[in-house]
Amino acid sequence: MESNNDNICEQLIISKKRKYIWGAGKFGVISASYFMEKGILIDGYIDSNPNLEGNKIYENLICEQPRQNYCDSLCIIVVSEKVNEEVKKQARKKGFDRIYDLNIGELQIYLKSLNDEKFLVLMYQIFFGKKLDLENPSTFTEKIQWIKIHDRNPEYSKLVDKFSVREYVKEKIGNQYLPTLYGIYDSISQIDTNQLPDEFVLKTTHDSGGLFICKDKKNTNIEQNMHMLEQRLQYQHYYLFREFHYKNIVPRLICEEFLKDELYIELPDYKLFCFNSKVRLIQVDIDRFSEHKRNFYDINWNFLEVICTFPNFKNNLEKPEALMEMISCAEKLAENILFCRVDFYLVNNKIYFGEMTFYPGGGFEKFSSGQFDKLLGDMLEVKELDKIK
Repeated sequence: MESNNDNICEQLIISKKRKYIWGAGKFGVISASYFMEKGILIDGYIDSNPNLEGNKIYENLICEQPRQNYCDSLCIIVVSEKVNEEVKKQARKKGFDRIYDLNIGELQIYLKSLNDEKFLVLMYQIFFGKKLDLENPSTFTEKIQWIKIHDRNPEYSKLVDKFSVREYVKEKIGNQYLPTLYGIYDSISQIDTNQLPDEFVLKTTHDSGGLFICKDKKNTNIEQNMHMLEQRLQYQHYYLFREFHYKNIVPRLICEEFLKDELYIELPDYKLFCFNSKVRLIQVDIDRFSEHKRNFYDINWNFLEVICTFPNFKNNLEKPEALMEMISCAEKLAENILFCRVDFYLVNNKIYFGEMTFYPGGGFEKFSSGQFDKLLGDMLEVKELDKIK
């Protein structure tokens, strides 16, 4: 078995035999791009998943289920380590002249080396099964990728930095919307948890997901959570989905008050989508750390029949009394911004700022309705970018 991808490519280039990629998942798509850049023609995909049969996986490459005999053909295996040996056995039974085992780690290096545009085109193919149109984007998810490439205002880095954004919020809508700040730290070693209250929230300033919620210091594994945050400080969020504004943020840790409301175990998270500085859609997430659910509403609080990543929750939330104030705050924060999402919490009907983001879900969260993706795309006028600038 060949293991070095460069050596495999050398052999594939000189071979006149048909070549198949076995594995039509994420790395199967990446491998096709990798081979095409090397000038290697791939003839198709093989995958045991019957739901993929006949689908275009990358460019015009069609996926088929394993046939009985692939004599005079070559097989390139691109599957997870968990099923790798089983797939090799299947490939041998199907009569391939030779089987190559592509190195996934080297594919990850290749992926990281791509420029932003090539990377986004490849990721869009993986998530949506179709080619990304950056020339004439029409859907919301396409336009978010377009914005990543074309709207690179350096000031936006301050707005996604969870500490720096506090000053922006203070200037735009007032300090009263901010949770109490307990500290800002460059490293874990600077944090003295003995000086913190029994309940607090610690989070990284430069990424998404670096979060430690402490509700009771005595009964919480502080050391384990600090170790997790220390690792997150080394993480470069930009490379996940090429969200440019995160690229140059200095990683730090921010400690704020733990917000709670006696009506909820976990506070609902109100996420207001601002298109060309106007709120047009409201997303509400509940139980984010247990059984995550998500609903969508228009600005008049009409429930929208659409699902995105997480199921709807059945018990509709009552329209918040502070909804109009929340919308007003979001639009002030989104002033002169082509698109952003502004997140808030409500505690006893008092509004607290959560965060701002320019690319919800990296622009890769799939709506249950393609029409809804197009409807949101119609709301977002990317041609307005020149006016904003």
